[in-house]
Parts: sequence; C-alpha cells; structure tokens
Amino acid sequence: MTENETVVERCGTELTELADQAARAVRAINHVTITGPALPAPCVYNVLGALKGLGYGLDQAAGQLADRLAASDGVFDLYECDGGHPSGSIAAATSALTEAAEHARALGMLLDAAQSAIAGQGYLT
Repeated sequence: MTENETVVERCGTELTELADQAARAVRAINHVTITGPALPAPCVYNVLGALKGLGYGLDQAAGQLADRLAASDGVFDLYECDGGHPSGSIAAATSALTEAAEHARALGMLLDAAQSAIAGQGYLT
C-alpha cells in the first residue's frame, strides 16, 4: 500500500473519528451549560484554557487540510461529478479553509483574552 493510499484509508476512519470526537465534546459542553447553576470564574477559567487550545488547533488543522487538499490535485486522478475540473472546487475549498483558519485563530485569541480577564477571580465556599 502506498503512502497516499494509507493516508486516504486513515482519513476515512481515524481523521473523521477524531473530528467527530471534537464535535461531540463541544456538544456535551453545550448540554451541560445550557441550564443549571452559575459557574464561578475558576471553573470557567479552566474550561476556557482547554477551549482556547481548540481554537488554535483548528487554525492549524484547517491550514493543513487546505494544504493537503491542494496537493491532492497532482497526486490523484480527480474528477467532478458535473464534468468540470476539480481545481476550481479545490481553490474554493482552500480559500474557505484559509478564512476558517483565521477565524479559528481569532477564536483562540478571544478565549485566551476571556480567560486572562478572569484569572484573578476566586470565590468563597
């Protein structure tokens, strides 16, 4: 099996499952926080610390996915269902992924700022 075939096989299983796990984790946070008691800053601080890593990580992941997608045009015998050339859709996807990476980086920075804003806060039990 070639390196490309191995990667494509992993993309269909491992990479997709990892992305699903990340989405499920965010959904679980949404379910836990949709109602319920107030959360003190130290608790929110810890959650923000983990989530800012998600923003920064998505920045990197989106950029790398764009790069690998762009590289696929020269490696695989690609086609479009409508008969067009795949380079147009690859360019559109790459552009969208690049913009998504910028937004993800901004998300990481904003979550970092929110975490910093409450860093000195505590509560009495």
